[in-house]
Amino acid sequence: MSFEVLPSYTPEVLPGYDLTPTTSHSTQQLPLVRARDRSSYLYVSEHMNLDLGPQKWGTRLPAYGRSGLVEGVVTVRSFKHVDRVVVRLVGKSVTSHILNNIPTISQTHILVHQSVELWSSAAACGSDRPTPTEFPFSFTLAGDNQPLPPSSSIQLRKANAYISYAIRVDMYRRGMHMHEVVQTEILHLPRTTSRYCRPFVPSADPTNEKRRHMAPYQWRRIAGPDPSAPSLLLPYELRFPSGETIPFIIPSSDRLAPGWHKSVRGEIELKNPGKEVSWEAPV
Repeated sequence: MSFEVLPSYTPEVLPGYDLTPTTSHSTQQLPLVRARDRSSYLYVSEHMNLDLGPQKWGTRLPAYGRSGLVEGVVTVRSFKHVDRVVVRLVGKSVTSHILNNIPTISQTHILVHQSVELWSSAAACGSDRPTPTEFPFSFTLAGDNQPLPPSSSIQLRKANAYISYAIRVDMYRRGMHMHEVVQTEILHLPRTTSRYCRPFVPSADPTNEKRRHMAPYQWRRIAGPDPSAPSLLLPYELRFPSGETIPFIIPSSDRLAPGWHKSVRGEIELKNPGKEVSWEAPV
């Protein structure tokens, strides 16, 4: 009994397709760009780019606070067979009843739906101006009568709920050409509020009659091992959302030499779970 020597097979390599929820198209010549691989939230389809700006807080998705302003730019690389381009802000809540670990009855409620037509062929034909390729847009994350709930996912034993927000760009094309979509989910994280009163920061003007006494319990003192070094006062037990100003005070002391503030420079370092930022600033 003889056996033939089988030829050596080379595993077939598929072309570089990359289908993700951010777009409906993917080609080998123009692969998709994942936003987490870059320093900005950039999403790419075959004929469009959706840019939601630089990554500020290190989150995987663009994040906005309460009544946050969602700003971005849509770039259209080709207007061939295009009828119109529309960008939308959509927010919805989906609740489902679970039976035997399978969602059965689902209900969808639209929380917010805003749309802006960026370009249309009818308007472009009646204009003598050159067609732009970049279209800025903005939306405000706000409900009609009440604040919008935060982005969240709730899992219970017999039910679950999911609240999500998304920016979606639709390119409507004429004839048999495919409708093109580029979209991304965004995070709505309402700002943290506190009943604690913000501590009073006194004016540097000694003649200001409105200066009030600072209660010691309003500030937390941070001092180094060197007694001659200046200390730092920060608000005590106060939370600050993204983009909020954090007040601090560096009090002077008799132990410091005159004119110390003109020569001493301090390094301010800010840390959060996603990112670390540090810079030097005059004290």
